[in-house]
Amino acid sequence: MRLLVLVEDWISFYSQADALVKGLEMSGAECRMVTIAQVKASEEILDDSWDYVLGVGSWYGSEYLVHKPLNHGKKVVPWLVSNGGVNKPEVVELLNGLRKWFTPSEYCRQKFGASGLDITKIEVIPEAVDDDLWKPLPDEEGKRYEDLLSVSYGLELPVKGDIRAAKAKEIPILLTVGGDGTSKGVQEVFRALAKLPADQPWIYVIKTIPQGREFDYASLRRGLEEFKLVSKLGLEDRVRYIMGEFSAEFVNGLINLCDIYVAPSRSEGFGLPFVQAGMCAKPVVSIDALAVRETVIDGVTGFLVKSKKAKPGIRADTNELSHDIGQLLSDRGLREKMGQAAREHCRKSFGPRIVAGRFLDQL
Repeated sequence: MRLLVLVEDWISFYSQADALVKGLEMSGAECRMVTIAQVKASEEILDDSWDYVLGVGSWYGSEYLVHKPLNHGKKVVPWLVSNGGVNKPEVVELLNGLRKWFTPSEYCRQKFGASGLDITKIEVIPEAVDDDLWKPLPDEEGKRYEDLLSVSYGLELPVKGDIRAAKAKEIPILLTVGGDGTSKGVQEVFRALAKLPADQPWIYVIKTIPQGREFDYASLRRGLEEFKLVSKLGLEDRVRYIMGEFSAEFVNGLINLCDIYVAPSRSEGFGLPFVQAGMCAKPVVSIDALAVRETVIDGVTGFLVKSKKAKPGIRADTNELSHDIGQLLSDRGLREKMGQAAREHCRKSFGPRIVAGRFLDQL
């Protein structure tokens, strides 16, 4: 079987598609992965003798993930994520015209259904994560990332803002990875951490990506809200930001440095970092809502805290969030037990061959 995997231009979609292609090739399929940008440059890519075009991305990319391949006479089976509703009638009509297509979570499936899409045509297949890449690192490799990321600011408070010093003193490190911090719930995490005893040691690292031009104002506003809140709560000496687009290997090293992955997201169509953290044997603290409950097992691979309605979306309960974070911070044995359970669960549920097998069964 010859498959063209056509990917929307965004880093998380690249990771999703890479793992899928690996699983498909392990299962005997012949694959080529290209981006929308490449197809825009030359639509001749679509004229080859592909059995199927698998479009990986969001419904916003439907013109190139679905419409263009159909115009070239191809069988199209997109794999689309949605955090919100589809607000373009022409996209609803386009997708409803397909025999079958995929989405990575039941949460997304219901969101699509609320927009008028025929959910009987939508199959849920979770995102794949490469467990050969996302795994616990040997101590010597972990040390390389400590040295790379550690920058001393000369501060005299508990962790001195230095990851290397924190690791040496066995101070637990919390991590959040996302396009921006606020959408991943970092403001709720700040409030939860401020409720912990002052002598409870921790350091919190937040890795974000500069947003596209259309998001600049909103991203700036959210960033300013975060910095003001950190200052108001007196957490400046324990919070560190890393901003930029980095390789999967770098992010893997970052996850391996942390002790707890925390992200009580305000919106989440799947939550790739939750699975990546689980693959690296890290416990997760998140929210008992959205698509998160489809990747994290509450009380086994991490904790899911209750949520409350807000405008827009939802927010994690900061009292419960504080309790669960505090429990993991103070109990290394529990962190390790949940981390090992998370790795076993994620490998069995989201490994490339497993996800690819589900794809091939549905084609």
